[in-house]
Amino acid sequence: SSGINAEWPLRPGADSVITARQTIHAISKKHGYQATFMAKPFPDQVGNGLHLHISCLDAKKGNSLVPGDQPSGLSEVAEYMVAGILKRLPQLVAITAPTPNSYRRIKPGFWTGHKASWALEDKESAVRLCLDFNTGTVSNVELKTCDPTANPYLAVGGLLAAALDGIRSKAELGPPAVGPVLPTSLTEAIANLEQSTFYEEAMGKDLFKTFIEVKKKKVPTATLR
Repeated sequence: SSGINAEWPLRPGADSVITARQTIHAISKKHGYQATFMAKPFPDQVGNGLHLHISCLDAKKGNSLVPGDQPSGLSEVAEYMVAGILKRLPQLVAITAPTPNSYRRIKPGFWTGHKASWALEDKESAVRLCLDFNTGTVSNVELKTCDPTANPYLAVGGLLAAALDGIRSKAELGPPAVGPVLPTSLTEAIANLEQSTFYEEAMGKDLFKTFIEVKKKKVPTATLR
């Protein structure tokens, strides 16, 4: 679509996530500790997240999330973007929360968002509109249903694909804090993804098929803590 572009240093940014993860593992081991990036290593604690933040910029005006005359306080294009993310989230979580253990974290009360909903500065919504407290306007959008076991290249790619599709299709944003419950297991999430022609096209058939087959094999052999 003319005028719509996804520009983000995807590879360097994702490379940095991998580098940080490997560095933390190595330094921890050197000092006699073992680092873990499991989503939910301890049942009574919040867990590990890899929250993704996305912005919407205009080449001339800068931040295109605002100002907006929509009830949400967002601009029209920003509403399309958020709606696009929420529309694809029941399938996207298979990529951003890719292990059986991931779904022990995506529950009420753990600041992850267990429903495909949005809200302003709400840590219980899967998509949070983040305020710039200096200006009182929305500065970026946060997706919380992502953890460090995700492949950062696929996670960000999947998020951008959903956001851009929302803009192109002019997806309609529903009311805040309302949305369907997200998958409660990797099996359910993979079943959703497998039916998604959108992500099959976005990822390419070979990668799409391989990803699903690998995750299906992971489920029976996984040990939940």
